Amino acid sequence: METVRTKFVSNLINPEDVRRVADSYGARTRAPDLKKWWRRNFRRSLTQDESLLTEIDNAGTLTDLYRQGRLCVKPEAWVYRDLRRGRPVHYFDPVRAERQLQRLGQTALILEWMRALGPNHRHRRRLERISVAEAWHLAREWQMRAGRASPLKLPESPDDVEPAYLFDDQFRIVRLRRAAAFVREAKLLKNCLHDVDRFAAADVYTLRDGASKPHAAIEFVDGLLMRIKGSANSVPRPKYHPYLTAFLQSRGVPRSEIIARMHLIDFNGGTYPDIDRCCDAFLSWADSLPSPREIPFMRHPTIREFLNVFAKHGRNAEDGTRAAILGRFRPRGTGWRLRAAPDGLLPGALQIHCPQFPAALLHLARYDALPRKTVVRIYRDAISGILEQAGRRRDRLFDLQARNGILTPETFADLLAATGLGEAYEKARRHAKAWKIDALGAEHARLSRKLQRQDLGGAERLRIRHTIETVYPALVERLRDDIFIL
Repeated sequence: METVRTKFVSNLINPEDVRRVADSYGARTRAPDLKKWWRRNFRRSLTQDESLLTEIDNAGTLTDLYRQGRLCVKPEAWVYRDLRRGRPVHYFDPVRAERQLQRLGQTALILEWMRALGPNHRHRRRLERISVAEAWHLAREWQMRAGRASPLKLPESPDDVEPAYLFDDQFRIVRLRRAAAFVREAKLLKNCLHDVDRFAAADVYTLRDGASKPHAAIEFVDGLLMRIKGSANSVPRPKYHPYLTAFLQSRGVPRSEIIARMHLIDFNGGTYPDIDRCCDAFLSWADSLPSPREIPFMRHPTIREFLNVFAKHGRNAEDGTRAAILGRFRPRGTGWRLRAAPDGLLPGALQIHCPQFPAALLHLARYDALPRKTVVRIYRDAISGILEQAGRRRDRLFDLQARNGILTPETFADLLAATGLGEAYEKARRHAKAWKIDALGAEHARLSRKLQRQDLGGAERLRIRHTIETVYPALVERLRDDIFIL
């Protein structure tokens, strides 16, 4: 209980309610010294607990309390005198006090501890000097010592917990009501539930098996899911996920919130406790495709979803799992595929070709989900193959960005530096700039002559005119300035 300024004791308008609450607990003991502790020490703590006191600064509020029957006797004259002088008074709420004391069960545990003390026990001899906070601390220590030999034998009464959800195999979800239950679960789950004050405003549930052993704790605050923890504040074990999910769904918790709080991985409509099992599901899905060898170059929504998942969690995968994913995304052969230009074929002999890299590997290496050295080696081989073909074919222009949206001038420069091909690529670009600009000029002249033919169709004439007037000049400019074209 939180201690506040003792001024609350001197200006309390209903001390008889405090006395009544304290006497009700003292009446549950027989020894005179125990009764005295409850009627003096416990009563003093009630008058110093700010959560049980309401400040009143006007006579109207005071009158309303009296009319509602919340004040047993009419306030004395000094109360109105203090209010007229601007001095607020304080009202002790006995209903709130009873509700709070019963909810946490602190007083019940202190009573059990006091009853267990012998007449000559050292704490019994100094009882009058023990505060409520110290008594609560000693009672918790006593309870935990009582269950040290076998934690499952920690004392627990039926009122300590409330059933919340039952399963067919004797597993169940219970809500912790009393302090004794919090202390018991803290001992068994090895967490901080024994700090009852911290969870005073929360609803705490635990998953228990048929032997009443807890396996996970769930905390709600004002109806919102705050956390789900297993033993020693770890992630709950996968075999308990169905129980927890069923209970949370019954409480109306959104699926996304359950996945986040339970640290699950959401992929392709399923949830997985770790990245290794998620990868197994992806590999099974990949094997069902008509052409699984094309996965490194495919733009499938499921593949994109998996890449984002693996980029986030891949560092936690086992070595065997990482090797399997690398093998699935490692392209066979040259390490790149030649695709047609987005705008289709051009009229004439000179064509634009668009190499496609295994962009998934570059994405995963960027987030350290796969070994960067391996990915760099694959890209080195791919870029070397493109440079070799670009240097041999005068009638082909290679556009490296058209089918590789992941590449920017900055990332491509970094990739060339990592592969050690920066100098070779610049040399190839200088060669292409002169050699292929000449090829464009020659093809421009040939197509211009073709336009003079009388038997040329209207659609073909428009295509040729568009190519020589728009496409070729743009290609010349790109060969001069664009790093991505060879």
